[in-house]
Amino acid sequence: MPDPKQPGPAGATTPPLPDSGTLCLGVTPAPGLIGCNDPGPSASTAGEKGYGRSDLSADHIEKVRRVINTAIDQAVKRDHDKNQGLSRSRFKLLVDALRIVADYRDAHAPAAVDSLIYRDADHYLSGRTLEFSLHTKKDARGQAIKSPDGHEEILEEEPDSWKARAFPAVAMGYEAVKVMSFQKQLISGGKNLLGYGANTPSQVGGLEWSMLGYEHYKTLDAEKEKNIEEPSRVDPVSRVDLERFLPRKASP
Repeated sequence: MPDPKQPGPAGATTPPLPDSGTLCLGVTPAPGLIGCNDPGPSASTAGEKGYGRSDLSADHIEKVRRVINTAIDQAVKRDHDKNQGLSRSRFKLLVDALRIVADYRDAHAPAAVDSLIYRDADHYLSGRTLEFSLHTKKDARGQAIKSPDGHEEILEEEPDSWKARAFPAVAMGYEAVKVMSFQKQLISGGKNLLGYGANTPSQVGGLEWSMLGYEHYKTLDAEKEKNIEEPSRVDPVSRVDLERFLPRKASP
């Protein structure tokens, strides 16, 4: 569960994280934003989740941005509190932010797993950390090494150039596998191949956020991954920023 406190004006702290009915990752909504819930019911069945969906409304984009920035803020604050100052690299802090979002989704499943807001925030941070290049630490028996709080330890090695170049293909490949997993589940029933525990993956879509995160990795983080400094937060994002990553429809 994420730390319930995060930085605020003049070192103030925000109230504890909301319960699963609010789903806002500690963000105080701006006027006009009602929590961080999706405006309508999220897809929950294999038939619904197998169809790709991207929400490019200004309301959705701002909510996703707020969740991403809050996760980064919480990662930075954790490091400051634990080490009496910043000790982790910008890349490791981004990995911590990804974990915060992932842990929050798991802790508030299925609502936060199915939420497009949290799906897209997760996708962005996955792109910005080239998530597929992260590997779990293993002991001599090949078992995952876990930290005292029960989480698997991650080898936080800064990505090399080939991993950076390979990310777009990996991200698109994962979405294709996701589609097939829902199709198989719809036809034969049973558990989704990509599911874990009682949860199934989120609805297909949101690749544009993965690609935006990847672009920000290249423009904001590349060659600075090992620097002991706070990662750049996400500036306001426009619909156009995301539309350029969507598949183009063929002309009639």
